[in-house]
Amino acid sequence: MKKKTGGKTEEKRYDFYAYLDRMKFIRRWQLMRCTRDENIMEHSQSVALFTHALVTIKNEVFGGKADAGKAVLYALYHETAEVMTGDLPTPVKYYNRGIRGAYKDLEKLACEKIAATLPEEIRGGIAPYVLADENCEEYKIVKAADRLSAYVKCLEEIRSGNAEFLKAKTSIEEDLHQRNMPEVEYFFEKFVPSFSLSLDELENLYAPPRFPFRAAAPPRRRAVSRPARYASGFSARRGMLLEKNGANRQKNQKKFTYFSNNRKTVSKKRRIIVIYNRKI
Repeated sequence: MKKKTGGKTEEKRYDFYAYLDRMKFIRRWQLMRCTRDENIMEHSQSVALFTHALVTIKNEVFGGKADAGKAVLYALYHETAEVMTGDLPTPVKYYNRGIRGAYKDLEKLACEKIAATLPEEIRGGIAPYVLADENCEEYKIVKAADRLSAYVKCLEEIRSGNAEFLKAKTSIEEDLHQRNMPEVEYFFEKFVPSFSLSLDELENLYAPPRFPFRAAAPPRRRAVSRPARYASGFSARRGMLLEKNGANRQKNQKKFTYFSNNRKTVSKKRRIIVIYNRKI
């Protein structure tokens, strides 16, 4: 879209994706000592991944009817406001109802301002996911996935020896179980234990594939005579070398036996020669 300013025509600028690209500069867990920093861009990807898992479990295992596409897009944009507000630490955000309400209003204003930087012709397809409906079923799943992502981060830090996250792990785990969501309980039972393992401990990653049938035993080799075994090729050359080495070994053994039997005779001859030389 073009607009005229002072007789000149200029292209209108749309900053929506430039704003979102700055998510990688906003660090989470600012009041905690982390062994590895986490930004809100990678956190959003993690939440989207867990959201898709929870929706799939809900629909396929427990007969739910949640919209997977809608939920994943909510998760992808759920931290959009923090591009302007920054990541407010959880103890401050939830200190009391007044601060929590004021921060929610601030987040809504930030989302509206960022969504307004989209071109009008595509705003209707993106803005509804930036300004999510907080009362729908999909948004509740996203909030559970958000806490699940934080829980996995705690497990990562604890596995690295950082005891700073022990209390956060306990409180987040209690919060997740209190939501009474069967898909969350299913995820805890099936997937969460693996997050405390190292790469070497994830045995299934390197385990050989298991087939439903039992492989037949290989046929036994027939016993063959030595000449037939070394009939041709490398085996023949190897057999010849073995036979030659065996013959050399027998020859050396005979020499050693002869020397041992004649040792005294040789010694006596040497003494006679030495004495004879001395007399001369």
